Order: sequence, then structure tokens, then C-alpha cells
Amino acid sequence: MVIRIVNHFSPNDSHDQRLFNAQCVADLNRFTLNWQTPLQLAAIRNDVDACRLLVQAGADADASHPMGNSATALQRACFYSNYDAAKALVSLGASTTVKDASGMCAFNWAVQFYGE
Repeated sequence: MVIRIVNHFSPNDSHDQRLFNAQCVADLNRFTLNWQTPLQLAAIRNDVDACRLLVQAGADADASHPMGNSATALQRACFYSNYDAAKALVSLGASTTVKDASGMCAFNWAVQFYGE
């Protein structure tokens, strides 16, 4: 399945995000230059509709890059305090127990970075 994301990101986004925005995404779990999947970018943006669409289209809710930052979409949503995306990801099957390279799960990210 090929999904084109059009005009989803603001003009102030990084070069990597603009490049991603302009491409057809053939692999929903492909990582950008910043080690982020389309689902992780949607979680960072708190875009619940995009999260649902991507997971329903086959995106791996628990994908994390094997090198560098190993955060999942749920961990990124928690880091950015994006509760709507976090709630949607959990309802879509994202694991709450997956740990990043430092041994922290999504709950730890929410508490460590925001105390919530």
C-alpha cells in the first residue's frame, strides 16, 4: 500500500520532514533520516487520524530504530505530552511495556519528562 501525505506538516518543519512530506511512502515502517517512522511523526504531531490510518494500513505500532534513538511512536507521544495520540496508539495495540535503549517504557517517558 502506498500512502501520500500531503500538506500535513507546517512550512517551519525541518528539511527531513519536508522531504518526507513530498515523497510517496512505500514502506510504512521506513525510517527517515532522523530515525522516525511515519507513525512516529504522526504521534509527535498528535495527529490521531494519521495514527489510526497508518496503523490500519499496516504500520508497526511498536517499531523502533535499531540504532540511535530507539523510541516507539507511543514513547514519542508521551515525550511530547500528546495524550490524544498516546491514547489512540494504546487503543490501536501499541505496547506500553516496550523499553527504549535506556530501559524506559512509555510510562517512564511521561513521568520522567513531565511528571504526569
